[in-house]
Amino acid sequence: MHSPSLIRTDGAALCLRRFLQPWLLAFCAALAGCSLDAWIGMVASPEEQARARSHVDHLRARDFDAIEGALRADLRTPELRPALEKMAAMVPAGEPRSVQTIGASRNRNAGVSSLTLSFEYEFASGWMLANVTTETRDGAAVVSAFHVVPSTRSLADEHRFDLAGKSALHVAVLAAAVAAVALTLYALYLCVRTKGLAYKALWIVFILFGFGRLAIEWSSGAWGFHLLHLQLLGASYMAPLGAPPVLSASLPVGAIVFLARRWNGALPMKKGAAGGVRQAQVTDDPAGAVRPSPPRD
Repeated sequence: MHSPSLIRTDGAALCLRRFLQPWLLAFCAALAGCSLDAWIGMVASPEEQARARSHVDHLRARDFDAIEGALRADLRTPELRPALEKMAAMVPAGEPRSVQTIGASRNRNAGVSSLTLSFEYEFASGWMLANVTTETRDGAAVVSAFHVVPSTRSLADEHRFDLAGKSALHVAVLAAAVAAVALTLYALYLCVRTKGLAYKALWIVFILFGFGRLAIEWSSGAWGFHLLHLQLLGASYMAPLGAPPVLSASLPVGAIVFLARRWNGALPMKKGAAGGVRQAQVTDDPAGAVRPSPPRD
């Protein structure tokens, strides 16, 4: 859903940072073993979070003068007041039942500190997401971006991982991901336990990675395919904070090649090791009987 917003654009670097930040935040939070609130508290102080929420409170109260006074000077244009009125009209009526900080990122560049905070509001009639970006230069803070999006469901419900109402493509990608992981682990187990296998370390690396990537955004069903891609264990599942989960599957080429060659007895073996290519060779003994000769090293 499109909504009016006051957003600054700083080019490709800003876009890349905003794309990577939720993934890095989720990874670091998991690595540190801390709660979301604790991690966000490391990025933004309680005072900074309260100051950002106050701008949303001004919008709910339709106190546009207070918002305009906090905005960066170049955003105070003739189009500002109509945009604020549209944003205020999207805010659900009544007092919020709960307010949760669901995301935080901080960036410093050329002496300017930029802090973006994301909030989820629960109202009796629905939900709302709000993003507020504040720039601080020489101790003076101004709002450089303000964005609100109403919703009928919470992010937890919207991004829940289940199969209810999902398409055939959802099921296909899920089945492919499970099959890729199972096949990779099975081939890896057999590879490690195969005695005398030549180039075992290279086989392990070959088996571990799947090739190509078919990914689907679980909530919306948007999908994409990348041919030149390596993926550990042939599948991945990522659920960034405040963003829809993404499931992807790759073709486990290494596992398939290993299992096929093992089935056909065509694995390369070290000299003197059992296994590998074993083809019976037929020779005639002096007595005229035909028997297979032992394999040659």
